[in-house]
Amino acid sequence: LASELTFVLASAIGASRGIPVIKCDLFGFVPTGFAPSLLNEPAWMPAWVHRAFNRICEFETLKGDRIGKHGCIAELCPTAVPCIVKKMEQLDIATEFWPAPLLIASSAFVCERSRDWAPDVVLTGHWVIDASKWDTRLTHQRDEHPAAGDSDTLQAFLEMGPPPVYIGWGSMICVSSEFMACTALRALKLSSMRGVILGGWARLSMEHLRGHPDSDDLIAYATENVLFLRTAPHEWLLPRCAASVHHGGAGTTAAALRSGRPTIVTPCGFDQPMQGRKVVAVGAGLALPPLADVTPPMLADALRKATTDSGLIDGAATIGEALRAEDGVGAAVRFVDDFFSKEVATGAWAERSARLHAKLREYESPSCCTRLAFLCAKLCTNSVKCLVTM
Repeated sequence: LASELTFVLASAIGASRGIPVIKCDLFGFVPTGFAPSLLNEPAWMPAWVHRAFNRICEFETLKGDRIGKHGCIAELCPTAVPCIVKKMEQLDIATEFWPAPLLIASSAFVCERSRDWAPDVVLTGHWVIDASKWDTRLTHQRDEHPAAGDSDTLQAFLEMGPPPVYIGWGSMICVSSEFMACTALRALKLSSMRGVILGGWARLSMEHLRGHPDSDDLIAYATENVLFLRTAPHEWLLPRCAASVHHGGAGTTAAALRSGRPTIVTPCGFDQPMQGRKVVAVGAGLALPPLADVTPPMLADALRKATTDSGLIDGAATIGEALRAEDGVGAAVRFVDDFFSKEVATGAWAERSARLHAKLREYESPSCCTRLAFLCAKLCTNSVKCLVTM
């Protein structure tokens, strides 16, 4: 199984060793002409413009692989070098004719299938560790997870008062750690709410509240009402909170929606604005401007709305119940098992894979006319089937 970002290199290693590779998308995003790309151009733009922006993303990803990964592959697995997809035209063909479907680790409840997606795109549901299993890990397997060391402190804080607001931005660092911590604390103070703040890569802590004109007030409020934690399992924590604030990462958004509590997305980039749009579309929360532009009063207003608006509270509960009823991991496992029994064991996969890689070798040095034809086909139809036959 290979994520979108590792697919080109995984496919080369798989081809060199005769191992099937199934592409998995963890963001719930498939390039389409009917929604913004990961560059987040305006949604009202025509389809060919969205496809052009998707083309730019694919080109930059391929370029990044060439600069940062091809050398490692040559060193660690030299037999895979001839199988590496190096040209955009090869990537188009591999994407269109790959001999295994694409698994998307998202739910049909929140990820709308676009009409120009390939028919072999499979929405399995989210891939998560269920909250009940986290109870066991935090209680009986304390040495195996870093969050277990803080679990007693967290449980005590949760029992001290009304449900807090979760705030965390994962691997994102926006402006500075001080900006992020102070924005969170000022919003909590303005809205008179308790909060659990996860440190993340910004390592947010009480120390980041110092050195500001209102530092004394912020620290005093945080001492009584806020718990800073290094890490905690979202699946376990978020259902115990009144609402959540986060960057809109795919995994965090999935946990927030599954929690059944309203959520607020403050994106930093990449697929995060798209996740915010999904949250709004299903009626489970709010999408604010990019985090760098969010002010404490703006976030405080959003917190008040998320925790008092009956429409958002009911919408979040409804979508949470639907998502928790799905078994995304089980669906993915059943699909992979079915793929191996029907495609790999019968030899069908090997035959289609051999035809594909023979076709890819034909496009190792495409002409300018070929490149232009592929570009036009992708912009017009999001497909190269009019140019390539297998």
